[in-house]
Amino acid sequence: MDEKRLRFIDAEWAQDITFQDVILGGIGGIGSWLALLLSRVNVRSLLIFEDDIVNFHNIGGQLYGIDDVGKSKYDSLIKTMLNFSAPVETSIFPGRRLEKYMLKDASSTLKVLNPSIVFSAFDNMSAREMLFNLWLDVSNENSVFIDGRMSAESFQVFTVKKDKDIIERYKASLFSDEEVPEDICTLRATTHNGMTCASVMLSSALNFITNLRYSNSRPYDFELLVSLNQLFITRL
Repeated sequence: MDEKRLRFIDAEWAQDITFQDVILGGIGGIGSWLALLLSRVNVRSLLIFEDDIVNFHNIGGQLYGIDDVGKSKYDSLIKTMLNFSAPVETSIFPGRRLEKYMLKDASSTLKVLNPSIVFSAFDNMSAREMLFNLWLDVSNENSVFIDGRMSAESFQVFTVKKDKDIIERYKASLFSDEEVPEDICTLRATTHNGMTCASVMLSSALNFITNLRYSNSRPYDFELLVSLNQLFITRL
């Protein structure tokens, strides 16, 4: 028995999660923490969409340190994951904004992988929408798309199943990047908010995996809106 998993080996999802191939779009304020959590539960494989490097301003809200500044986010994060978790098969698709010229290669990659869980942790709406459309095109019926969006002290998590009504509700939540309100540059991200958002996103995925085996034994929420400064959760 793997002693690193000993404290949660009897969880309903503990075995099934190890057979999941996962896509993660973005490893910044949400995605860097989510990648660590995914490695901790020992998913089978993790394909990351990212092409950014670590800057000093990332350290206040993301899982990077002083020694990582100037280095690839992907390389820095893999080093951290190996130090904190069991080894997970990881790979990178070198695109963070998913420009249209990348879509053919991205679609081919996802078709081969056939991911059961796709996470969007991007910081822009265009990449979020493109990853969602890729998921719609290439994933099977027993897959889920989970989208996290955050400000400094609040966040939203959308959990989208292959259900026509749910898909339409999610599409209605999308808008152009020009419509995104401009936050104060010194109040955009906090570590505790990003970590909490990542934890909720993982919990949504684990509930989804559990419900596939145990016939909807766990709750499902299309949208969760969490305000940490008010300690308030809205379930939609």
